[in-house]
Amino acid sequence: MGRAQRLEISLAPQSFFSSGPVVVPHVLLVGADASLERNAKGERNWTFRDADQDGRKRRGVQFRRLTLLDSRAHYLDRQNDIRAFAHVRKIRDGDADKRYPLRFDVKGTWRGAPFGGRADTGDVLSVLSTGEPFPLRLDVKAGATRIEAEGEIDELARLGEIDVRLDIAGPSLATLYPTLRLSLPETPPYRFTGRLTKRGARYAYEKFSGKIGASDIAGDGSFEDREPRPQLEATLRSQRLDVADLGTLVGVDRKNAKSKKPSRRAAEAKPTAKVASDVLPDTDFNTERLGAIDARVVLKAQQLVMPQRFAVEDFAVTAQLRDGVLRLAPLRFGYAGGDVVGELTLDARTPQPTAKVAVDLRRVLLAELFPTIEKMKASGGLLGAQIRLKGNGGSIADLLGSSSGTVTAAMAGGQVSHLSLSTVSLNGGEVLRLLLGGDRPTAVRCAGAALQVTGGKGTFTQFVFDTEEVRINGSGTVDLGRERFDVTLRPRPKDPGLFSVRAPVRVFGSFSDVDYEVDRRALVRGGAAVALAAINPLAALLPLIETGEGKDADCGEVLTRVEGAIEQAESKSNRPPQARRDKSGEK
Repeated sequence: MGRAQRLEISLAPQSFFSSGPVVVPHVLLVGADASLERNAKGERNWTFRDADQDGRKRRGVQFRRLTLLDSRAHYLDRQNDIRAFAHVRKIRDGDADKRYPLRFDVKGTWRGAPFGGRADTGDVLSVLSTGEPFPLRLDVKAGATRIEAEGEIDELARLGEIDVRLDIAGPSLATLYPTLRLSLPETPPYRFTGRLTKRGARYAYEKFSGKIGASDIAGDGSFEDREPRPQLEATLRSQRLDVADLGTLVGVDRKNAKSKKPSRRAAEAKPTAKVASDVLPDTDFNTERLGAIDARVVLKAQQLVMPQRFAVEDFAVTAQLRDGVLRLAPLRFGYAGGDVVGELTLDARTPQPTAKVAVDLRRVLLAELFPTIEKMKASGGLLGAQIRLKGNGGSIADLLGSSSGTVTAAMAGGQVSHLSLSTVSLNGGEVLRLLLGGDRPTAVRCAGAALQVTGGKGTFTQFVFDTEEVRINGSGTVDLGRERFDVTLRPRPKDPGLFSVRAPVRVFGSFSDVDYEVDRRALVRGGAAVALAAINPLAALLPLIETGEGKDADCGEVLTRVEGAIEQAESKSNRPPQARRDKSGEK
């Protein structure tokens, strides 16, 4: 086990006359070389057996405090997969802090990850609890992770009570696994500082603050290594939270997001097909890590930064992970002047996770929904929507690409740019008049859309946008798997006008690359106008006259079919989404 040039021990005589172990209050080792080992069963070569072969109890020995000088130790722990070497020496007087006269130079591996560094301590180490903690200053690098700590430890043998200031930094939170059995996502570089305490089997990191990438994070957390899975709890807050910094926790691969190379799904697309936009994150969930820990995390952010420009404001979520099932509830964030309230459940107990999504958009401002479109700034009104989807797959893209359910949206009242509507309606005379005389808003009577989704492919069962000037009906499909859509809009102006093409407009493309085209009937009408112009210039206007045959939609019927969505347009509640049945689709 070891040898030493000099050994001094002190004994507690009263312990010889008790039934407990023999107590050794203090041990001094000079020039020692020790080999310490713990096997896979937890048995240690530096302790006596509890009983010998004939069943008689052995009393054992308890070492309380230890002083080491110019000594070395080799440590092998097969139970925790630790291999370490330490050299302890007295720091030269000129270099020594009076609180830390001893220095341990250490190196080794912990669960396959290399580490090395130094630890400065007091003259005497507390092996078992003595009520007198010893000071510790630590500077260790484990792989690419840097750990600095300073404080006190009560008990070395079992890592008893700990109270230290802890600074930790590394290239990604994921590198902490499996060393600390913390199942954390891939992230940009991070750095935190806070107070680490240990009481029993519970570690707490209190009043910490730091950054992950461009995001600031502060709060309190705790970790308890228990069976069948460790438990992580945290309450976090952020002034500015970048979604990309959360990494694969939300299925976003920050590195791939910046790459111009096509993703896996784009690479697998048929050569003749247009490459998908790949807006939806397709990074696979790590199901093994989701099943390795239980957790409850509350996160609030004053500003949420999205990978693309969305009208997102503040954000709050409670995430609960238990036995491989992740539940985000309640989930709420400010969006376009309103709120998005939802629940998401991800069951990662199988190689192909399953997910259920229930999201409500409440009192969203139409003018703020498209902040980059100048003409939308004159629009007003409140929009509501409901999303109810179920799917399965290894990433967010796969889940949505296999999902089934309904998406509904509705709006009652408000106003919208008349020029925008006339442009969509291809009403040239009205566009010319508005360009010369100025745009003006037109009242929205009602709007309702319902998308029925099966196997990732959605079909509009209703699409109506009705104003005082024009009614627009629509039809089409949305392919969540290929991230493409194809929608045809059929405007029906309600007032007569000139220079009107009066033809459907097709809007299509990928989620990130939108295109449009006018129906061929517009070309026919244009050709007819040219032909009539050869006979009589005034006759050329006949095919371009809009007779204003559009009629008001039955708003009662339109909104009844999406009654759940219209309720969200008027709701001020932050309660979680409730399952309900719209006439447009399933519960």
